[in-house]
Amino acid sequence: MLTDEVMDLALEGASKGKKNRSYVKRIYQNWDYHKKKLRNLLLTGEYQFKPYSISVINEGSDKKVRTITKPKFIYDQIVHHMIMIEFKPIVLKSIDDFVCGSIPGRGCITGKKALEKWIKSYGNKRFYVFKADIKKFYDSIDHSLLMFKLQHIINDQKYLSLIQQLLDTYQPGLPKGVYCSQWFSNYFMQEFDNFVRQELKVDHYIRYMDDIVILCPNKRKLHKIKDRIEEYLNNKLKLRLKENWQIFRFVDKNDKNGRDIDFLGFRFYRNKTTLRKSILRRARRKALHLDKKLKAGKKITGYDARSMMCYLEFLRKSDTYNYFLKYIKPLVNRKRLRQIISSSDRYKAHLKKQQQLDDVLNTFISEEINKT
Repeated sequence: MLTDEVMDLALEGASKGKKNRSYVKRIYQNWDYHKKKLRNLLLTGEYQFKPYSISVINEGSDKKVRTITKPKFIYDQIVHHMIMIEFKPIVLKSIDDFVCGSIPGRGCITGKKALEKWIKSYGNKRFYVFKADIKKFYDSIDHSLLMFKLQHIINDQKYLSLIQQLLDTYQPGLPKGVYCSQWFSNYFMQEFDNFVRQELKVDHYIRYMDDIVILCPNKRKLHKIKDRIEEYLNNKLKLRLKENWQIFRFVDKNDKNGRDIDFLGFRFYRNKTTLRKSILRRARRKALHLDKKLKAGKKITGYDARSMMCYLEFLRKSDTYNYFLKYIKPLVNRKRLRQIISSSDRYKAHLKKQQQLDDVLNTFISEEINKT
């Protein structure tokens, strides 16, 4: 973890999206000094994580309140990335194929494709859905239980002590918004994923962080599965299902009693997949916002362009073409958005190249001063 290669990668990861900030530039300009200092602090065990700053955000169209923790960049965020560079291969080695949250290459679209494939495999046959999520997932993860699991696969005591100190900076559970939390939580749930897959013999199971969906042709069996899952979470992981868990019949083409699946921001039917209404509203508001900016003669930023392109990709991946034609297409120009993103990327590349030249120049000046 303390090699130059890992520390350089950690700095790159921690500074992603904020390289223009003054405190990040200062670290890059004197990275050799900071790297040596940080390495010594970690080797001697003198490194101490600083308290997190807390911010409250209203997320989504329903204005759901979330408390987000923000670690200090110097040096906490860098150390988080150093820890995770070594920890990620441990998680990826044995993670279930249909765990999608926060796993590289496995996002909402991966989960969407899997769920569509499973629904299609039933044809016109009736089947049932168990949908649930874990109550206060991040806040409920037990530190001692997580450390007990980690001690079975990690022998490096200094590494374990650093993780323990990281966990102790936040009580209870894991902090939302911290890079390490998503990886620790996925590792914490691996035993549960294996239980569902191997002991309960569930074929169609998918988990996105704390959201769980299971498909089964037998409703009675699905209730038994739910009871076993609840028992396992309570006894083995000290977690609880939310009270609003559901077991329902999936919608048939000509049956009004069935229901669709609302998952990953999509709504799944037998013959189509649409977007959740709240996402459609946000996409439309974003398009209106960009159109208003253009009419006022204001510049569209690279961030705005990327955000709108994400919405367009969501629309493209779902059966919402009529909505796109009516509400989005008249307001946005995909080609223009790509040009803005490309221009923004070139500018960032120019800044990065300039930064590298400045680093070389600073190193050369330092060496000449030392010689003198």
